[in-house]
Amino acid sequence: MGMRFAITHRMENKHTLLHERALTVAKTYHQSVTKMLEILIELDTGKTFLHFECTSLFQYCVRHLGLSEDVALNFIAVARKSKLIPELKIEIERGTLTVTKARKIVSVITPENKYEWIHRAKTLPQKQLERAVAIANPKEAVTERVTYVTGSRLKLELGVSEHFLTKLSRVQDLLAQKRASHQNREETLEAALDL
Repeated sequence: MGMRFAITHRMENKHTLLHERALTVAKTYHQSVTKMLEILIELDTGKTFLHFECTSLFQYCVRHLGLSEDVALNFIAVARKSKLIPELKIEIERGTLTVTKARKIVSVITPENKYEWIHRAKTLPQKQLERAVAIANPKEAVTERVTYVTGSRLKLELGVSEHFLTKLSRVQDLLAQKRASHQNREETLEAALDL
């Protein structure tokens, strides 16, 4: 019985120590994220990235800080919005809000509605938060994205208004009449850009 208790006690100690290490690392992580936001705000305000042969803060983050493009975009958007709404950075520092979720609300959060959107970002699952943002700001419902599908072909995703699509369809029809053959949207956009 004594040996079983000793083994159980050692296992509990091991789990407790591991848990304490995880808490320490998590705290350090939240502090590091907050410090990164603060530094990015300073780099952006002073245009420091120009001194390192970068034309943008994004380029600086990817090239010199080694951040992925997605992480850089998230941090930059949240850092810039945190200048206007410091409560975003405070919640991230507390660990009650992630940079990823804060990024979701930067298009809709204002000084007037900040508490409502911060609460939503802290409490709603990601999909519900995305839906709420899309309802509040329909332009954000589709994230603009360009990705490679082959070595020389790309996929372009963007949201457009019905008015834009109507104009594009009209140009597509006119181009098809002029060339006497069907024109897809890529050909139509390319012709319009050439003009």
